Amino acid sequence: MGRLILFSPIGGTDPIASSTEYDGSMLHICRHYKPDKVYLFLSNEMLARQKNDDRYRLCIEKLGEKLDHKFEVDCIEAEELHEVQDYDEFYKRFKPIVQDIQKDMQDDDRLIVNVASGTPAMKSTLLMLAVMSEGKIIPVQVVTPERTINFHPGKEDDTYNVNYYWEHDRDNDESAENRCKQVDCPSLTAILKKNILVRQVRSYNYASALMLGSEIRDYISDEAYYMLELAVARQQLNLNEVMRISQKFKFDIMPVKESGKSSIFEYALTLYVKMYRREYGDFMRAISPLLTDIFEAILKNNCGIDIHRYCNEYQNGDSRLVVNKLNGTEEGREILTVLNNCDDFRGDFKDSSLAAGNLKPILVHFLKDESVKNCVTKMRAIESRIRNMAAHQIVSITDDKIKSLTSDALGTPMTIKQIFDEIKKLVVAAKVPIKKADWGSYDIMNNKIEELLTICLLYTSDAADEL
Repeated sequence: MGRLILFSPIGGTDPIASSTEYDGSMLHICRHYKPDKVYLFLSNEMLARQKNDDRYRLCIEKLGEKLDHKFEVDCIEAEELHEVQDYDEFYKRFKPIVQDIQKDMQDDDRLIVNVASGTPAMKSTLLMLAVMSEGKIIPVQVVTPERTINFHPGKEDDTYNVNYYWEHDRDNDESAENRCKQVDCPSLTAILKKNILVRQVRSYNYASALMLGSEIRDYISDEAYYMLELAVARQQLNLNEVMRISQKFKFDIMPVKESGKSSIFEYALTLYVKMYRREYGDFMRAISPLLTDIFEAILKNNCGIDIHRYCNEYQNGDSRLVVNKLNGTEEGREILTVLNNCDDFRGDFKDSSLAAGNLKPILVHFLKDESVKNCVTKMRAIESRIRNMAAHQIVSITDDKIKSLTSDALGTPMTIKQIFDEIKKLVVAAKVPIKKADWGSYDIMNNKIEELLTICLLYTSDAADEL
C-alpha cells in the first residue's frame, strides 16, 4: 500500500471548533484517515491565524503523538487571497495544485480531498475536480456532531487558545464517533456526463452521445437511451433499425416513410450534418451515391423512365447498364444513342456501372424542366471536379478550396452551403414528399432526445461541516 495524501482547505472551525469543542473537518479527517502527507491551503485570514499561534500544524502534531503516526505537513500560503467566494478563482487555483500533487505520487498512492472545510466555492471546486477525476481523487465529507450546519462565533483570534481546545477536544475520547464520510456522488457524475452528452447530441455526435449514455444508463429513461440508439442508426442510414426502434417506442422522427424516397432524404440529411461539422472532404466524397439515386428518381418520376429495366443487378448492390438490354426496346435504343453521342463515350458506350456520369446526359436529353436540367448539369460538374479530387488525392478541402474548384468547373464560385442548396432542389425534383421544415429533422430529433434525458438524482448528503 502506498502513501495516503490529504489536500485540505482551512475553514473557520479548523482545527477544533470553539463552539462545540469537536474536531474541525481537517483534523477529523487526519484522525481517521491518518494521511502520510497533509497539504493545508490557507487564505489570507486563515494564514493570519496560523502565523499567530501555529494552530493547524500544532494540532496535527499533537494528534500524531496521540496516534503514534507521523504526519508530514505542507502549508500552501495564499496571503494575497482575500476574496474567498469566487468559484472561478478556486478552479484556477486548485486544479494546478492538485495536478502538481499528483505528479509526485506513485501509482499506489491515494489522494483524498476535504470537501467539508472552507467556503462553498472551495468545497464545490474540490468536489468537481474529484468527480472529473473518475476515481483518482477521493472526496471526503465530515458531518457536524449535531448533524446541522456549523455555528461560526465570528472573530476569535484574541481568545482562541489552541492548547486549551486540544485538551478539551471531545473527539479525543475513545468512544467519539467517526464523522467522516467518503462522498459517493454518482448523480453528480451523471449530471456532468449528461450535460456533455447533450452537447454531443447538439453537434450530431450521436455515437459519442450513446457511449456516454451507456455510462449513465441508470440515470436516464429507456426512451432516452433507445432514442440515442435510434439517432446512431439513423446517421448510419440503418433505416430498418430506425423503424424497429420507432415502432417499439412510438417515435415518429422520419418525415419520409416511402421506401427509396426515404433513403434519398435521409442520405441528404447526413450531408447536412457533414456541412454543419465542416467535414467538407467527407461531404464531397459522399455526393456521388446520393446524386446517382437522385438522378435515377428524377428520371423515373419526371421522365417515366425506369433505368433499372436496362441494368443487371448484382448481390453487392452494383447495377450495370447493359448495351444488349438497351437495344431491346425503342426507349432503350434512344438512351443508347444519347450515351454514344455524349463526349464521355464518343460513340463507344459499353456496359458500365450505373452512376451520375452516365445518368446526366440521359436526364439532359429527356427532361423538360430547364431549371432542373441546369441543376443536374451543375451538380454533375461539381461532382466530377471536386469529388474525384477529394476521393483520390491527399488534399485539404476547405470552403475556399471549394469556391476555387467550382469557379474552375462552372465559371462561378460556390460555397458548400450553395452546393447543398442545389442538392435540396434536386431532392424536391425527385418528388420526395418533404416540407421546408423537414430539413431541420435532425434538430427536431435532438430536441426530443434532450426532453427525454431526465436525470434521477439519487444522492442526498447529510448536513456538511463549514457551510
